[in-house]
Amino acid sequence: MVNVRFGLVLSLAAAAIATIGCSGAPSASPGATPTPAAGSPTATPPRPTTTVVSTPASPTPSPSAAPTSPAGRIAPAGYAQSCARDIPWGVQVTKPFICLEGPVAGTHVTGGASIIVSGYAGGSFESNVVTEVRALIDREPGVRLASVASTYSAPDVGMPGAWRVTLSIPASAPVGAARVIAHFDNPRDGSVVAQAMVDIVID
Repeated sequence: MVNVRFGLVLSLAAAAIATIGCSGAPSASPGATPTPAAGSPTATPPRPTTTVVSTPASPTPSPSAAPTSPAGRIAPAGYAQSCARDIPWGVQVTKPFICLEGPVAGTHVTGGASIIVSGYAGGSFESNVVTEVRALIDREPGVRLASVASTYSAPDVGMPGAWRVTLSIPASAPVGAARVIAHFDNPRDGSVVAQAMVDIVID
């Protein structure tokens, strides 16, 4: 009887060992993340690559230069209707000239007062202009009452230019006719190159 029981225990033990041997290692449950074995190198995820796209800077547009006329080459307002209207502005004169824009003939000025003389000229050496007021004697210039040396302003040498001066008439100036004379001379011999004149009245 003892032998039978002992044999049964041995049989059950053998069956249990056989069952364990057949089943093997427990299988991983579905969806489980495998755990790396101890000592095995841990896999390093690749570093994300950053792509830098350099956008070329937009060129700064240079301001377009607006076409402009050379300085001073635009005729003064009213030049086309002035005493020099037949002389092209901004080009070399072909013949020296001077003309009076003011005063107009017959202008009255009181002794002790001033008179403004203006006009255009071209072809003068160093743009020189001399303006005078002379008393008239028998309709001829006589005593010099006032004189001013000046220059006219032109865009370039040899081109027409404008001038304007103020002359003071002496209080002692003789009453009667007088003449405004504007001229420029030859620097070599002092001869008159060009001149203009207008008669006024001194009161």
